[in-house]
Amino acid sequence: MTFIFLTYLSKFVLVSMVYYLIVFPFVLGINTVLWGPLGITVAVVHSILQVNMYATALTRLHSFEYATLMFEKLVKSRSDHAALVNLIYLPAVQPMRVEPKRHWSKSIPVLLFKLAIRASNFSVLFVISFVPIAGVFIVRLLRSGAIGYQYSVPFLAMQKPLQLNQGDVFYREFGRYAAFGIVSGFLECMPLLSGLIIASNYIGRGFWLLDESRSNHIS
Repeated sequence: MTFIFLTYLSKFVLVSMVYYLIVFPFVLGINTVLWGPLGITVAVVHSILQVNMYATALTRLHSFEYATLMFEKLVKSRSDHAALVNLIYLPAVQPMRVEPKRHWSKSIPVLLFKLAIRASNFSVLFVISFVPIAGVFIVRLLRSGAIGYQYSVPFLAMQKPLQLNQGDVFYREFGRYAAFGIVSGFLECMPLLSGLIIASNYIGRGFWLLDESRSNHIS
């Protein structure tokens, strides 16, 4: 938990330096024009929320290893840890899907199309995030599925599933990922405390894994 919190602090400081040097003057100017003197307060609050949003996203991406270690220690501290380990590391049985290899002349346009879609998606979310205060919450809501999936990645790796397209894993359990992402995403909105909240969210996702493993084992 300490390493995750320190990771969050480092990301928060780094993002803050870049944000307040480059982006904040524009945010302050726009909000001052829209809200007058009140715009200064709105800009400051919005900037903290926006910096925190990017810091938490980077923390999730760089905390997979720490989340796994933290959960393993938690499991070992329980009296029934031997049975839990067998359940957790039970390989997830997934169907193999072998796709035919494409010629490079067909692969490149597909790759460029996917990159264009991702760039467009990022651009739209980036613009929405500048809506005063509410934009940060809207972006978190729109990315709830991705947030929930990011919290699941370390534990999916622990189960060592057979090769499966990430899109299949994501969309097959999208409802669960979205539900978990909505709750965890909004809890992350508290600056500084977000480092501890991210760690607790990983623990919560770990307990969810235990419940799933037990249910699958019983059935």
